This record gives sequence, structure tokens and C-alpha cells, in this order.
Amino acid sequence: MNKILILGAGNIGSRHLQSMAKSSLSFEITVVDPSDRALDLSKRRFDEIAKQRNIGKPKYCKSLDQAGLDFDVGIVATTSDVRRRVIEDLLQKTNVKYLIIEKVAFPSPSDFENAIKLLKSKRVKAWVNFPRRAMPFYNELKKRFKPHEQVFCSVQGGDWGLACNAIHFIDLLCFLIEETDYDVSCSDLDSDVLKSRRKGFVEFTGALHCHFRNGSELSLFSQKGSNQPPLTTIMNKSMMYLIEDEKGIARVSKEEQRLEWEETRFKWYHQSELTHKLVEEIVNTGNCGLTAIEESYLIHKPLLESFMDHLEKLTGKKYASCPIT
Repeated sequence: MNKILILGAGNIGSRHLQSMAKSSLSFEITVVDPSDRALDLSKRRFDEIAKQRNIGKPKYCKSLDQAGLDFDVGIVATTSDVRRRVIEDLLQKTNVKYLIIEKVAFPSPSDFENAIKLLKSKRVKAWVNFPRRAMPFYNELKKRFKPHEQVFCSVQGGDWGLACNAIHFIDLLCFLIEETDYDVSCSDLDSDVLKSRRKGFVEFTGALHCHFRNGSELSLFSQKGSNQPPLTTIMNKSMMYLIEDEKGIARVSKEEQRLEWEETRFKWYHQSELTHKLVEEIVNTGNCGLTAIEESYLIHKPLLESFMDHLEKLTGKKYASCPIT
């Protein structure tokens, strides 16, 4: 039986676990978190699904020392500030073949580099969890673009969490056009450093601009004090998409259809609907559609460095890592 380890049982970790309860395969699942509250949340969410099906209950532990030695797939769903230390501890104490790492993956390029080096030395294959890459809608959308073509993308909304969610949309554009070489401008971000919902982390509002070497551009807009959900626009020379992810609605205007607007519906997968599919794919094939950690390093690095520079200019303090998660 394949063994699955989930490190971090809070909101996102509990959703990973909830999804695993939906798998048609049999897994032996272990969940680790030092917080009783987080473990209780995971138990409740797992049981919501498990009570409808005859599946074994996970093992819940407060430390990795209680978890066991050998695992097929590990899911690291901790906050970014402790993630490198957690992975180092994991690879020292256990044997694991594959890892799925939550995002923002690491708070600094140096943490990324050290983690990649350690994973290679242990021969562990790892991906960063950008779920749009695993969704049928976005895989079909990718077929509409040529590799390396010039594409313009924007995301506009209220307080949608620009700092912690920017990397999602940067990764998406990198996926669509197969480019990772870009620069970031923070000059249009608001001067306020906001407190994140997660203690010890920050958020930004205003505008963030990404300029790709091939001429593509991505602009992210977050209006302070607004509750408007984000709207994504993706455009090349012959078509434009307006996408509302959570509603599963896309409006498209294509040149071959005389640029008339057409509305399509698609399935937006929450994490609680997706993880088991990814894990099944990994144990069956040794691969999955998420972003390989080496590619994700190239995508994270410009954003992390730009955010740290922005914080230093605003606060006058030196930052060795970026406090976003």
C-alpha cells in the first residue's frame, strides 16, 4: 500500500487530506502538525468525506519522530518561513520518493537553492503546487498559445491577496508561453505594508508589473478596501479571454469568430478535489503536471527579490527573506 505523509494540518493541509479521502486507491496516510487545533481541523474535514466511504483513518502525529520511516509521497503544507527546516528534517529522518510543496514555496532564493541541492542529493523528485497547471481548462487554454509568443495578462480585483497570490499568476503565464525570464516592478505598489491574515506575514495592494524577455507582460492590480473578486484577462493578437476562476466562467473573443464574445463554463477545482488526482498520477507514473521545483525556482526568484527590495525601501530594514506565504 502506498504511504502518504502530509506535513502541516492547517487550512490547506486539511484540504489536501480531505481530497485524499476521495481517492479510489488505498493509501496509508500520516498527518503531522504540532498544533492540536490543526490536527482536529484535519480530522473533522477528513471525516466529513470518509463517513460516506469505507476507508481507513489516517494516523495523526504531533512530531515527525512519530510518523514512520518510509513514504511514497510527501505533501509539505506548512507556512513558508519554516518550510526549508521542515524539509531538511523530513529528509534526515525518513525516506520519501516524491514531494509536493505548497507555495509560496520558500521565502528566499537561498532557501530554494539549498532545498534543491538537498533534494537532488537524496534523489527526491519535487513539484510546487500550482493547481492551474493540473486543471483541464488551463491545459486546453495552453493549446491556444504558441510557445514563447507575446501575451498580455492582467488580474484586477479588490483585496485578493496580491503578495501571496501573485506567484500563482506569474506561474500561469510562464506555463502558457513556456517562458521564465522576467523582471518585476514594484514602483506602483501602495506604500502601506499590510498585515496578512497569517501572523508574521505581510500583504500589499496597488499594482505589480512583470515584463518578460519575449515582450509578454503581466499586471496585477489589488484595490485596498474593495471586496471585488479577481478578474483575469489573457490576450494575444487573435483572441482575448476574460476569466472568473471561482465562478468557472470564461468569456472569449476570437478572431476566427469575428471577435464576438462567447461564454464558456469550466470546472474550477478546489484543493479538496484535486490532491488525490495528483497523488494517484505520481504513484502510477512518477510524474505530474505541477511545476517542477527547478523551474519554480526561476519563477519565484525575481518576485522574492523584488518584494524584499520593496520592503527595504519602505521600512529601512534589511530583509534576508520575504515574509509572504
